[in-house]
Amino acid sequence: MTARTSLRSRVRLGGSVLVILGAIALVSADLETAVALVALCAVGYAFQAGVASADGGESIRRSLGPGAKFAVGTLCVAGAIAVAASDVIDALALATTAVLGYAGYRLGSVVRGGIYGTALGLVGSIVVVCLFAVAAGLGAHSAGGVGAVLLTVAFPPAVIGFLLWAGFVLLVGALWGLVWGSVGGAIARVTRGLE
Repeated sequence: MTARTSLRSRVRLGGSVLVILGAIALVSADLETAVALVALCAVGYAFQAGVASADGGESIRRSLGPGAKFAVGTLCVAGAIAVAASDVIDALALATTAVLGYAGYRLGSVVRGGIYGTALGLVGSIVVVCLFAVAAGLGAHSAGGVGAVLLTVAFPPAVIGFLLWAGFVLLVGALWGLVWGSVGGAIARVTRGLE
């Protein structure tokens, strides 16, 4: 029974590492970026392992309560977003990625993280589609008679285009949530094995 549990744990750990490496391959534009991300993950893992195994590790974990850990993590993520983002759109995309990853991390499972991340991605995409529809409606209303005429003439193609765009946004949101929720769960699976 113990051997089976150990094997299952190793398989889950290996799968989690593969999910993380797959995400790195997905976001890396070139080999240098991939190597830098792998090195960053290795440094983080080594630090976590050092804290978990050091004699003072227990006192460090006790001194940092859940609120302090969350605050430190939030500051680190905000700093990384500020450094990496070139504009507001990039910052929003990175912040969304961080939220989805954190949700998967809290669940502590690749599968549950992926499911929950997909649900969050779909909800976020629906909000974006609804906001766009409201903005388009307000724009047509503020244009007055000209907007109403244009909307009437171009209504069928506009509706078809909007539905195609909305479907694309929902698909991207679901895939984004699936990938980063799974990655968050994989990171939790790897790092919590040290605790």
